[in-house]
Parts: sequence; C-alpha cells; structure tokens
Amino acid sequence: MKKRNLAHTWTAGLLLLLGGIAMLMTYGDVAVHAQVQIVAPVLTKPVTLDGRFTADAWSDTVPVTLGLYTATTPSQRMNATIWAKHDSEWLYFMFRLSRFSGDSPDDACGIAYHWGPGQIGSKGKLSAFGTVNKRGTPQEFYGWNGTSWSRDLTGRRDTEGALVQSGNYAWCEFRKRLHSGGHDWNLSIGNTYGEGSGSLYAVAIDATNQKTYSERIALTLLSTTSTISITRSSSAASTGLVLPLLGQLDMTRLMQLAGGVGTGASFVIGWLFKTRKRRFMSHYLTSIDATFNEYSLDQEECKGRLGKMNEEISHMLKKGKIDEAQFTLLENKITQYMKKIVSDTRDTP
Repeated sequence: MKKRNLAHTWTAGLLLLLGGIAMLMTYGDVAVHAQVQIVAPVLTKPVTLDGRFTADAWSDTVPVTLGLYTATTPSQRMNATIWAKHDSEWLYFMFRLSRFSGDSPDDACGIAYHWGPGQIGSKGKLSAFGTVNKRGTPQEFYGWNGTSWSRDLTGRRDTEGALVQSGNYAWCEFRKRLHSGGHDWNLSIGNTYGEGSGSLYAVAIDATNQKTYSERIALTLLSTTSTISITRSSSAASTGLVLPLLGQLDMTRLMQLAGGVGTGASFVIGWLFKTRKRRFMSHYLTSIDATFNEYSLDQEECKGRLGKMNEEISHMLKKGKIDEAQFTLLENKITQYMKKIVSDTRDTP
C-alpha cells in the first residue's frame, strides 16, 4: 500500500509539472526558431537502454544539435543533441541535454506528438506523450486538452529507457513503439512527422526548477540504413545535416505512377529533386542557426565555426552540389551572424 501511495504521489506531481507544457503546446515557442529536421535511419547497431552513451551504439545515425526552450519570458534555453533511428518496430532516441538544475528523480525527457485536424489542445485533437525519468520509469499520456494530459493506463508498455545525469550533461536514452495502438500514435516508415497538421516536440522536464523545455521537430523515418551527411573536419562542429538517399524511395511505385509516359516521369523526377533540395536547405539553415546559438557566447569560436561553414558552402558551389541562389541564401545567413558577432563585440564594455 505504501508503494502505491508513493507512486501515486510522484505521478500526481509529474502530471502537475506537465501543466507547464500548456503554453508551449498552445502558443508555441515564445521565441521564433527554425523547425529542426531529424532523420532516423534503420539501425544497424544494437542499443542498451541504460542512459550511458557509447559512440559505437549510435554510430549508425547522425546527431542534430538544437535548443529546447521554456515558455517563460524571457525564454530560457537548454542545449540538446539528438540521435534517432528505428528498427521498424521501435523508434530509438538518445538526448544529450545540458545538466538539469538539480538531481531530482522526477527529471524527465520524452517525445510529444499531436496529430489530426484542429488546434493543439482542442476537442478531438489526438495526442500522445511518452517520457522516462531518472528512476527509469516510463510514463504514457494522451489527450492534451490545453491544460493537462490524461494518464494512459492501457497496460501495454510503449516507452522504455533511462535518464542519467553525469558530468555536464544528462543522457536520456529511450525507445517508443512506432505502432502503439490504443491512445497512442501509429507511425509509418518513409514518412515525415511534425510537419503540416502534425506537431512533434522534443521535451525535457526539470523537476527542481519546475520548468519544461521543448522544441518542435520534424522527424523523417527512412526505409534504409543510408544517409547523406556533410562531414566536417575534426576542428569543426558536427552539423547534424542528414538527407535521405534516393535509394530509400520505392522506385517501382514511382514507375507505376509515371505509367511509362515521358512527361509524367519528368514531373516525378523534378518533384523528387525539388523536395530534396528544399530539405537540404532547411537542414543547413537550421545548422547555421544552431551553431550561432550554441557558440555565440564564445565569439572567436563562433566566428571560426561560421567561417568553416562559409568555406564549406563555397566548396559545394564549386562542385555543383548547390546553385548560386542557394549559395547566396546561405552566405547571407552566415554574414548576418558574423555582423551580429562584431556588433556585440563593440557593445561589450
């Protein structure tokens, strides 16, 4: 009976804490941030869900650096790096987070997804939220109504993992079923989630300071183990840029859709490359933002990393990997941040 009362107490506390997500889910981020694109290939390395990062276990995917933000004014940031992959049954995540303000066993992290028509929190809008905490205890929620979640008591465990705080970081390693049924989501390989009518959030909950940090992401589930990544030198930051290979596409289906008609095939191929270019630009612009946000306090380091990125896009232009218009857009973005660094330096007493 005592154990039940303790479980009820901390679960009730967690539910109250989750109320802090209300402003984030209803109004979005207080500050405006580019949506982060994350690509999850098919895993080739097994994962032990112990919250202890090993490079080999996550070497089959590419990390993405981003910031998670509070709904307070001014918004506060928690730095994060996310790895993602799947095995066609489970979706695996590794979050490397800035250290929590304390070491509460109720500190937690997870993924929240809202799908279907309507505004987030409105009646009939479907939603699910899976978390793990420092106890290693998974929690499942559904039915966000704008102020609170409902506890999923169906009995099936759809989230598993562990959260461990060590050194300067907290490491959150967990998995969630792709096809959960009941109140939960059903994700399909080959699709992207978190765009359009769906909203997908990476979430961290600091139980000590009673703050919830989140960021909206878009997640693409690849049907292959292959990704295209932009490799950087050892002195440069990992950009986390990932693009799906054309090999992931069901080419047989595309051929059927084209119907052997030349104009139809041209349209399909043109659409594929247009979509691929758009995602590439989104990834790179997000990476530039992330680099500035992460290193802006160290102005020399920030200038060095942005300079490396500028050299990289110049090289890609020469190799024909991007065109003049794309190069100009990326270069202007880098130049704006370079000017801001110079301006901030002059204003510093």
